[in-house]
Amino acid sequence: MMLPALKLAAVLVPPAITVPITIVIALALMWYWMRLGRPEVPNTRRTIRRFTILIALITLPIVLNALSIINPQTSPRQFMIAWTVVVLLMIVLMLIAIVDMMNNFRIHHRQLEGDLRNAAEDFAEAVRRRQQEHQEKGAGEESDEENAENPTENDEEPTQRKDRST
Repeated sequence: MMLPALKLAAVLVPPAITVPITIVIALALMWYWMRLGRPEVPNTRRTIRRFTILIALITLPIVLNALSIINPQTSPRQFMIAWTVVVLLMIVLMLIAIVDMMNNFRIHHRQLEGDLRNAAEDFAEAVRRRQQEHQEKGAGEESDEENAENPTENDEEPTQRKDRST
């Protein structure tokens, strides 16, 4: 006597196709889990993506069951529950992806602020060095006060703008 749950003839996709694909996807997810352990990966990104990997690893066997193990003709209730859980887990994965996207925007914004701050500090340092060089160079020449008392051709009073509309 054959049990109805073991009858695989009426499944959506044969296990010979889905099992190897599931194994490859699981191995790829585990490889990515390990890659997220690198020190240059921000902690928030690592946490969010590892949570995503866990949800995906939980989803894989349920999808495998829904596609290749549960027979919709003999076990319609189990089939419906399996696909409902798959859909809910996919929604959770999409929501986590949105959180990951927002986190990436936040990380990028912080990096951009840091770059701008560093550029401003570099610019301020260059201005300070330039002023220092100018002061050292000008120490042997007349000071600014002496130049102000003895106007040259370039130090004339500013001319007023003439009206050229005629």
